[in-house]
Amino acid sequence: MQGSGTDFALHLCKKVNQGYKVRPQDIYDRINEFSRIRPGAGSDEAKLLEAALFVEDVFGLRLIDDEICEENLGSHASMAQFIIKKLEAI
Repeated sequence: MQGSGTDFALHLCKKVNQGYKVRPQDIYDRINEFSRIRPGAGSDEAKLLEAALFVEDVFGLRLIDDEICEENLGSHASMAQFIIKKLEAI
């Protein structure tokens, strides 16, 4: 899916509200796209904040302070699992 993060988030929210289950591959594709633009995101505090903003913008999620941590955003796999878990809770 091409386009801005905001376009993707609006599209995703609309589909989720209609009962659509987000494909993990869509999530991995967006994370890979982000990591090409921002290599090393999630490896220190400033980059964790950058990764959190990415998740909020692209997936339309709101993160609380306790969720912005290396455990949730420090790697592609942990970020994908975290996003899936948050989307399933919607």
